[in-house]
Amino acid sequence: MDARSVASSRMSGASNLSRQDLAKAAAAHADRALGKNFDTASWRSGSQGAKTETYSEIDEDDEWTAIQKFNTLLHYEEQKQSLMRDRERKRLIKEELDKQLNEKRSRKQSEVDERRMYENLQDQHVKLLDEKEVEKTAEQKKRIMMEKMSRDRQMQEEKVRRKVEEKQTYKQEVALVSRL
Repeated sequence: MDARSVASSRMSGASNLSRQDLAKAAAAHADRALGKNFDTASWRSGSQGAKTETYSEIDEDDEWTAIQKFNTLLHYEEQKQSLMRDRERKRLIKEELDKQLNEKRSRKQSEVDERRMYENLQDQHVKLLDEKEVEKTAEQKKRIMMEKMSRDRQMQEEKVRRKVEEKQTYKQEVALVSRL
C-alpha cells in the first residue's frame, strides 16, 4: 500500500476516534511542538491494542492530517450548529416581534373602531337632541297658534256680544224714547 491509501484508511478511522483519544493526540502534538519525544505506538496502544510500531515521519503526518481534518470538520460542524442556533433564535425573535406588531396593529385598529363607534353614537345622540328640539319648537309654535286662535275667537265673541248689547241698549233707548 502506498502512503496515500494508508492515510485515507487512517483518516476514516480518525473520524471514529473518541474525544479522549483526540485529547491525547492534541497533548502529544503540543509535546512534540515543545520538543518532547512522542511515541505513536503508545498513543495507538490506547485505541488499537498492544501493537508496537516504530516512529515514522510519514505515519505521523498522515495521522496528524487526519486528526486535523477531523478537528476542522468538528469545528465547521460546531460553526454550522452555532449558525443554525443563531438563525433559529433570530427566527423566534422575528416571530415574537411580528406577533407584537400584529397585536399592536390590532389594538390600534380596535381603538379606531371604538372611536368611530363612539363618534357615531355621539352624532346619533346630537341628531336625536336636534329632533327633540325641533319637536319642542314645533309644539311651542302650535301652542302659541292655539292660544292666538283662542284669543281671536274670544275677541270675536266679545265683539259680537258688545254689538248685541249695543243693539239691545239702542232698542231699549228707542223704546224708552218712544214711550216718553
